[in-house]
Amino acid sequence: KVQSFILLTFMIVSSFAEVASLGILIPYLGFLENSDNIPNDLVDFINKFFGSNSNYFFLLTVFFIGIIVFAGIIRLINLAFNYRLSASIGSEISCKFYDVIVNQDYEEYISNNSSKLINSATEGVNNATSFILFALQFLTSFLIVISILITLILINWRIAIFTVLVFGSSYFLLSII
Repeated sequence: KVQSFILLTFMIVSSFAEVASLGILIPYLGFLENSDNIPNDLVDFINKFFGSNSNYFFLLTVFFIGIIVFAGIIRLINLAFNYRLSASIGSEISCKFYDVIVNQDYEEYISNNSSKLINSATEGVNNATSFILFALQFLTSFLIVISILITLILINWRIAIFTVLVFGSSYFLLSII
């Protein structure tokens, strides 16, 4: 339960980090296009902490790269937790299956083909672990998509609806083909 809570927390943090990395892209590209177009609040903030002689381009580039690296690290940690939790659950399933096999009656045990039993157990545990991993990865991706979509709706709902329609139609057409 604790691992699940930690994983859910990392999923949520990962979705916010992805939104932040995408959200910083447009202002950064705008700054690269026209370096005089820095909001006054940002200039005041930079001057307060780094001095009035600061190189805005360097500081904003470092900040931009820092956010992208942070989002990447969070995604990697999230992926590692996904693998660890699915392996842990697969291990628990395997132990329970082993417990069932060991606690069988002797007559029932010798009547079963042990190689088939071991093969089916191994296959079942591997399939269950893979399914759990894919479900966790899907949930992570779903949370990221939802957070990006909510952010787009808050910024401009028309663009959000257009984006959903274009990508939804594209995926639907690709699934038919």
